[in-house]
Amino acid sequence: VILLLIALLGGGGYMAVTWLIPTMHYRQAEELLGEGRYDEAAAAFTELGDFQGAADRVPQILYEKALWLRDQEKYNEAIDQFEQLGDFAPGSARIGNGLPASVQADETRMMLIRMDVEADLYDAALEKIEELGDYVSSLTPAGTPGYSTEDLRMQAAIGKAHVLTSIGKLEDGA
Repeated sequence: VILLLIALLGGGGYMAVTWLIPTMHYRQAEELLGEGRYDEAAAAFTELGDFQGAADRVPQILYEKALWLRDQEKYNEAIDQFEQLGDFAPGSARIGNGLPASVQADETRMMLIRMDVEADLYDAALEKIEELGDYVSSLTPAGTPGYSTEDLRMQAAIGKAHVLTSIGKLEDGA
């Protein structure tokens, strides 16, 4: 009888350590994610390791964080986060249109370029276009202004030419 009790208690301890406690931690990690506490949730899932595939969820969480940063107009932070994820793709078109993180980084750069053009910051836009290189947006429909870096380069060049000619620098504007 005593041996049976020891075995049951020992087995219960094993079950608590291998299933019950990790399950509680998993739920806590889910709550952190639900509250938008991405970094804490990612750390909690990482700590859980292979338990119910927790560690496999971390890139998805960080991808969602990058999308959230972009929605909050924290564009440079979003770009950094996307770049850290490399070619990770969410596996679902519902999340970030299913685009790889590297593409999302370039899409975010395009947003910054469009904002510079709209704010008449033509030199800044042209500099960013030079850094990005030739790029065609995956999110902007073809034919829409700002669809490609070539389109934005043209808009920035024309805008800059108008500014220069309006202040009498006709040669520079030409």
